[in-house]
Amino acid sequence: MFPSLLIPTDTNNSYYLRGYILANVSATDTNLVNITMVLSNLSGILNKTTTLTSPNYIEFIVEDGAYFINATACDTSSQCNSTSSRNITIDTTSPVARIVYPINNSIIADGLITDDRKQVNITWVASDTNLDSCWFFNGTTNISLTCADTNYTWNTTYGKWDYILYVNDSLGFTSRNTTVVNYTYAFWIVNWNDYNHTATETLTESFSINVSYHSSWWNSISGKMNYNGSNYTAYQSGAGDELKFSSSLSVPPVPVNTNLSLYWIFILTNATGTIQYTSNSSNQSVNQVTFTNCTIQPFINFTMYDAIDTTKEVNATFKSSWDIRLTAGTGTTSINRTYQELSGGNHSWGFCLIPPDKNYTISASIEYDAVGYAQNYYYLNGLTITNTTTNVKLYILNDSFATLTVLEVVNEAQQPFAGVYITIQKYDTGTDTLYTIGTAKTDANGQDLTYLNWYDTFYKFIVVRDGSVIHSTSPYKISATPQSFVISTTSINPFTKFYNFEYDLYFNETTDNFVLTFIKPSGEVDKGCLMVIKRNVTNDYIICETCETSNSATVYCNIAGWGNGTFIGSFYATGSYGYIDMIVIFKGVGNQIYELIGNADGTVMAIIFAGLILSFFLFSPVLAIIGMILGLLGAYVIGFQAADYTTFTIAVILGGFIIWLIKK
Repeated sequence: MFPSLLIPTDTNNSYYLRGYILANVSATDTNLVNITMVLSNLSGILNKTTTLTSPNYIEFIVEDGAYFINATACDTSSQCNSTSSRNITIDTTSPVARIVYPINNSIIADGLITDDRKQVNITWVASDTNLDSCWFFNGTTNISLTCADTNYTWNTTYGKWDYILYVNDSLGFTSRNTTVVNYTYAFWIVNWNDYNHTATETLTESFSINVSYHSSWWNSISGKMNYNGSNYTAYQSGAGDELKFSSSLSVPPVPVNTNLSLYWIFILTNATGTIQYTSNSSNQSVNQVTFTNCTIQPFINFTMYDAIDTTKEVNATFKSSWDIRLTAGTGTTSINRTYQELSGGNHSWGFCLIPPDKNYTISASIEYDAVGYAQNYYYLNGLTITNTTTNVKLYILNDSFATLTVLEVVNEAQQPFAGVYITIQKYDTGTDTLYTIGTAKTDANGQDLTYLNWYDTFYKFIVVRDGSVIHSTSPYKISATPQSFVISTTSINPFTKFYNFEYDLYFNETTDNFVLTFIKPSGEVDKGCLMVIKRNVTNDYIICETCETSNSATVYCNIAGWGNGTFIGSFYATGSYGYIDMIVIFKGVGNQIYELIGNADGTVMAIIFAGLILSFFLFSPVLAIIGMILGLLGAYVIGFQAADYTTFTIAVILGGFIIWLIKK
């Protein structure tokens, strides 16, 4: 005799979404006494029902939980048999899903940020008798969670986000909870890596930083940059919430190659007060300018000669102090270097600068002396030098010819001019040549001392103040001291020194060379230069730009490898107001009429001609475009304009495109 659990008895290891358990039991025995059905859980027996009926249907009313049922049948002989226990789970309650943080509809605001991504987290509560799985939607994708962790962290962007937490139980119930959060900030440094991370002392460097802020929150905003402990003004551009601040400076001198710190400061003001934000600190690696005595390809080289016999080299001592800056700098920052050589065994001194690929602007005070010669001085003031050697001749006067002479610069009221430079030139009548044999610099009394050869040597004196010539003499002999130079308080035109250039600028069609020959009017002019460009409709391309410091020179620029087109050769001198002369050459283009009537008149004639041709085609827009192109072609063919085939090709393509649009 064995009892049986029949349908619809709940099956083993089953889950049900109802509040009851079904059992149907039967037993077959002629001597059956009873059948006992037992309902239990882990705590013990919950219900024991005994019946004499077989089969017998029983419904147990239960709460959520895990249960066990089995049945036992007994006969009159006290023989009993039992069924195996069945495990049944009842669950009628949905799981709990609740986002604890962030709170729904919350605004989480940061102050200063340097990244548009923010680390955020979510905490939650997830519970259920039959808890199975958890996940959440982070605004872009679903993320699987471990329900028991109750916390998750990730990176997201600032803005408004909707988060949804899902909790599922093993019976298939799913609960969800939604929260909305807005991540915002007061001030965002978007990007401030916009600067050269390596620089050279005295060079002008530019810096900029992009920021984003809530302009509606603030009445005003200002910024400044701190570089190496000093604040620099920052200039603001942009509008609305997106701004850019820019600053520039001359990199200060450094004792060794080093890193200088920099950071930005921003001040925001509204009705409630003022708040300051400071960016993270960064560095700029600053390299020193190296100044050395050298013999191989020096930037500048000095050679000593006898002031009377100007071809005779003289060994001398050499003392110098230098003020150096990169030409690309603003001129507000420079470095100081010194050099001296006291052996008296050399007549030539060369100097190199590192980095070697830069241009440098130098000022220098040079003192030199030799046995049997009078001490002399030479000053450089704002001279630009490159790794193409600038040669400077120094002259020293033999003691037997030297007389100490006072040079004096005053105005009409005999008031002194302090800090002006006097270039002293010796005039050689045999060669009609001027030699700069020294320079002087006036003190507070408007005076300086120099040694000159009285009675026998012609001297010319050029007085320079703030880079401009304010007085110049004709060569004359010295016979007294002081030599006074009276400067009129009426302004002197600083450009008159360029009026007396002797030069010739021409183009050699056989060799394809622009040729410039010149003789400088005096030592007042630093350099003579030839610049040649090729011009087309969109740009000017510099082919050559060559300068010479010699008193006379011939400079060439070859254009053979630059094809056909319009070429312009220009002659200028450093400091000149504009070009001293200019020639235009048309190579390989039709330009006879253009050359005869000139650019302005040729252009007018070309417009008139093109308009005339266009008037014959005004029947339709397409014909008008074709007429315009034919008019342009005719202007080239006749010669009203120099033929620029690139321009014509562009005009044809553009015209064809417009015709296509019209016909489309």
